[in-house]
Amino acid sequence: MKSLTWLADSRSKVKSFPSVVQDDIGYALYAAQLGELSPKAKPLHGLGSGVMEIAVQDMSGAHRAIYTVSIGDSIYVIHAFQKKSKARHTQDRNGSDQTAAQAVAE
Repeated sequence: MKSLTWLADSRSKVKSFPSVVQDDIGYALYAAQLGELSPKAKPLHGLGSGVMEIAVQDMSGAHRAIYTVSIGDSIYVIHAFQKKSKARHTQDRNGSDQTAAQAVAE
């Protein structure tokens, strides 16, 4: 089983989500650690191979967690956020890009 590494403030962001959202994200990350793919996880295009997005919807809105499976023996949780609109915010994309670059550099 791969280890789980949280980058930047991704862990605190996920912990701030409602408990049902935390459970869904946790299950999806656990599946990734086992080499499986959760139905809630989809490839995130534009950030490179092996970058995945977990999408969870609940009464409070849409929540996202971005992780990568292509770096060594660890799953890196790069970024987590609550989506505010239908369009992907530039700042969320920039945060993911910068943290992904940090993970690759390690």
